[in-house]
Amino acid sequence: MKKIGIYLIVFFSLLFFPLGVFAEDKEITLYLFHGDGCPHCADEILFLNAVEKKYSNLQIVKYEVWYDEENSQLLENVQKSMNIQRLGVPTTMIGNTVITGYGPSTGSKIERAIQYYMEHDYVDQIEKIQNGTFEKIEEEEESFEKQEEESDEAMTLEVPVLGNVNLKRLSLTSAAVLIGFIDGFNPCAMW
Repeated sequence: MKKIGIYLIVFFSLLFFPLGVFAEDKEITLYLFHGDGCPHCADEILFLNAVEKKYSNLQIVKYEVWYDEENSQLLENVQKSMNIQRLGVPTTMIGNTVITGYGPSTGSKIERAIQYYMEHDYVDQIEKIQNGTFEKIEEEEESFEKQEEESDEAMTLEVPVLGNVNLKRLSLTSAAVLIGFIDGFNPCAMW
């Protein structure tokens, strides 16, 4: 009888206190290289301020590169070290992921990158560049970019007349109209 009581206590302890509670969240740093006066940069800064409140283990470091020569030099070092052709502003970097520009779908891509690095290995490449310990990144078997490419392929439809359409790049309303339009030409429904 005593054993059953112990088993019940252990069972209910695991039920009400999941093991994930004891796992430590790793710190992730997102870097934003921006220009003072750039409207796209200002939009991204507003977005990142909201995102930072959402993730307690996310730190956002901002570098203004138009008027600060030291920050501009850091961006050039990052570009050379990571073998990136051309970086403009805003440029967002997290782990091995570089996102340039800011538009309607960029915010969701940034959040997907944050979530990716929370679940996978994260290495602060900018910190390594700054302290001189950066080593050229070998192509990874699994990376955020590969995951994004696979996701893009899965969300692409071949539409007669229009060609390939990526549903990720459409608004929800546009995607619904497009899918409804395609479904309206269902030959089975016409006969």
